[in-house]
Amino acid sequence: MKINLTPKAHSLFILFLSLSLCSNAQTWQPLGDDDFNQASYQTATYTSVGIAPDGTTYIAYADYENAKKLTVKKYSNGVWTYVGTTGFSDHEAIYVSLKIAPDGTPYVAFRDNYTAKPNVKKWDGSTWLTVGAANFSAGAAEDISFAIAPDNTLYVGYVDRSLSSKATVQKFNGTAWAVVGTAGFSAGISNYTSLAIAPDGTPYIGYRDYGNSSKATVKKFDGTAWVDVGTAGFSAAAADNTSFAIAPDGTPYIGYSDQSISNKATVQKFNGTAWVVVGMAGFSPGISDINLAIAPDGNPYVGYNYAGVNVKKFDGSAWVDVGTPKFGSYGGIGFVNPRTPAYIDIDFSPNSTPYIAYEDVGTTAASDKAVVIKLEGNKWVVLGEPGIVGAHEGSNSATITISKNGTPFIGYIDYDNGGKATVKKFNGASWENVGNAGFSDTLVDNTFIATSPGDTTYIIYNDETIFGGAGVTVKKFNGTMWETVGNAGFATYGAFSNLAFAPDSTLYASNEAVVYKLNKSTNKWVSIGAFGVPYQITTYYNRLAIAEDGTVYIAYISRFTDLYNPNQLKISVEKYDNSSSTWSYVGSQYIGDGPAKETNLHIAPDGTLYLCYQDDIVAGNGDDGKATVKKFDGTDWVDVGSARFTPVDAWHPRLAIAPDGTLYVGYGNEESPYTFASLKYKASLMKFNGTAWVAAGDLEFSAGEAMTTELAITPDGTRAIMIYQSTNIYAKSLDISGALPIKLISLNASLYNKTGAAITWQASEDANSSYYNIQRSYDGRTFTTIGTVYAKGAAENDYTYYDNTAFTSANAQTVFYKLKMFDKDGSAGYSKVVSVSSNATRTIASVYPVPAATYIIIKTNGTHYINSKAIIYDNAGRLLKTVVITSAEQYTEISRLSAGMYYIKLNDGTKLKFQKMN
Repeated sequence: MKINLTPKAHSLFILFLSLSLCSNAQTWQPLGDDDFNQASYQTATYTSVGIAPDGTTYIAYADYENAKKLTVKKYSNGVWTYVGTTGFSDHEAIYVSLKIAPDGTPYVAFRDNYTAKPNVKKWDGSTWLTVGAANFSAGAAEDISFAIAPDNTLYVGYVDRSLSSKATVQKFNGTAWAVVGTAGFSAGISNYTSLAIAPDGTPYIGYRDYGNSSKATVKKFDGTAWVDVGTAGFSAAAADNTSFAIAPDGTPYIGYSDQSISNKATVQKFNGTAWVVVGMAGFSPGISDINLAIAPDGNPYVGYNYAGVNVKKFDGSAWVDVGTPKFGSYGGIGFVNPRTPAYIDIDFSPNSTPYIAYEDVGTTAASDKAVVIKLEGNKWVVLGEPGIVGAHEGSNSATITISKNGTPFIGYIDYDNGGKATVKKFNGASWENVGNAGFSDTLVDNTFIATSPGDTTYIIYNDETIFGGAGVTVKKFNGTMWETVGNAGFATYGAFSNLAFAPDSTLYASNEAVVYKLNKSTNKWVSIGAFGVPYQITTYYNRLAIAEDGTVYIAYISRFTDLYNPNQLKISVEKYDNSSSTWSYVGSQYIGDGPAKETNLHIAPDGTLYLCYQDDIVAGNGDDGKATVKKFDGTDWVDVGSARFTPVDAWHPRLAIAPDGTLYVGYGNEESPYTFASLKYKASLMKFNGTAWVAAGDLEFSAGEAMTTELAITPDGTRAIMIYQSTNIYAKSLDISGALPIKLISLNASLYNKTGAAITWQASEDANSSYYNIQRSYDGRTFTTIGTVYAKGAAENDYTYYDNTAFTSANAQTVFYKLKMFDKDGSAGYSKVVSVSSNATRTIASVYPVPAATYIIIKTNGTHYINSKAIIYDNAGRLLKTVVITSAEQYTEISRLSAGMYYIKLNDGTKLKFQKMN
């Protein structure tokens, strides 16, 4: 059974592309989550979170995209925005601590890493102002801790390097920073100073006390001096990573890594007389970081990083998990020493909902972004848009294919499901699982996904064990479930397996140096022979391609003498002779001038062979190399345009060829001009215009890095779709059809009467339009003009055309429509395609009152809207609010929106418009 979208789903997918993409020619649009709606785009350390009294979430961090300077963002109405300018500190910031004052003012304290002294800044609504003098400590400061008293007094505690690393606290007296009590008041060296203010305004500080055997000590300021709370050095043994907090009832708590119990977490509280253990001592695994916080309802919480973010709270008798543990870890099953998140910080909304900020973990240290999560029910939910697949779910192995009806599919390793294989498809509004998530029998590696000529989705992967592999398996989706194709584990475990289909649907697979084909009669995989020469140590990055005449080609890279010498990476292409059952080289045995990486092979519609690869002409420099594309001219491989044509080194270049023969190369732009040298790989796409390689759309269109890129072009040649790993996986689509600058705000087709269809569209910038031809098709390929509508000539217009005979044919079940749009100068272009089926659900949606002042009602009839999401955005396309539809007349408050025109997009692509009045 073929996997196809239903007519309705197909209509929604094409409609989505029409609405959000055709109207933005040469502008990249997200498919699903947008990577420009995240807490940070690049590496962020020293993350700190704060929740304002009105519920607005703030995050501060050292921003590696801005020379590690301080950046603050806020999350409101579903959107992350910068608070002031990015990188607003004078120099690199560390020990960042964000706090929201009782009056709602955001403050941030940090150490200026150039002066090594503390600074505090305040947001005044338009800019970040320095509070008092900058760099106000006498000498260098470490372990800076920040707190705000109920009366808005600011306190900063730190390890004072000018006083033998003892503890010092200063407060802002309204004019200047002044020492509280005596500077350097601890008995000896202090570490991990953690400051908190009691409800009565008394400042407390907890720390690791080297003057008392490195045990935990807490002091408070009694108005004259710093005095011990209970006994100094009260923990059972040395206390690492101390974190101190005070409950709403004034009870002091301290958490730490307990060296008497293998660095497991222990929390103690002061009962008025002595420090007592809360619950069980050592209630976690061994940890290297801990953050303690007390919710407004008095419940203690701890966050720590053990193979991910873990949060526990004390329920009165024991420490219990809050949400799913090990959130956000990268690596997962089969990885030795997986990297873990860092700088975990906890804050609470007024109703005690916990929020966690942390430095997430990507594939490299350059991709460790800031993330904020909140607890909804018993599940941690990311604030912003986390991508199709999280990095900790194995997104570095994601590949893409597009079905004949234009549906994108991705396959990947899913660490949320035991490291097994998962496939998702884009349904026009969001990514959904195809069959069960984690459907493979074992954990997997090196997934590759492909679509057959019959439009069935296949995936190949390595069956994994913890530290090795068992073999290669292929599965296909039969419409209900994933079933094994041929014999499972048919090839020896190896890297870079991939699939290709012959025109007669014969399926081929490659695995390192061997190509297999599926014997249809026996349903077994059989080898058609190894390629390469005997003295080559290994082949990798191989890519299969099958010509129209059934000839099998494979491109690969060999390390032919020295496994570890990058100069030995040589690229070759071979083809298989069925009559002699032998492989032979296509052109020269080794192609190109120097070392090569990341090769991929494609065959153009006219039968020409093309190669794309990383071309490192400078032997042994360790770079990845710029991209080169070559074609086989019948005798030899020749450059297409200039060799090494990308402006900078290209990470993971991927070639795709449009139906008209146009060549496109997508890649990670390895040398984007950042101040932090490790940040690289923004996603880019270039095309060959017949003479030279030029940018297709914006040259760099990802918000952050794009470590792993995959490129595909829709079968109709109108869209390029790239997926890339920017810590998590994101997908974007670009209109490559050359559509006119006429902008369609909406385009829709719906049932009309019993046998007709209504085609409606809204156009902006319509003043230079001449007329629209409405074209109809019953197969989605061959279109006939059925009518003409002349342009109204104003800036923005609504149009309707009724096709009264759409379903008069007995065989007509789905009808496709598109517009041919003519400008006054005679130039013409096409819209995208929309469709309607004879059994489509008749739905009506509207919004009132219009204009509106404080609220709107989204009125729907159609149960499929219930529990779906509607988004509200402005004329610039910025998402402002997400609304969950829970009733046929959904009340939505809009008083915070400024006056202007706004749009609502429902889950089926329906768009509504309303005006907000003051």
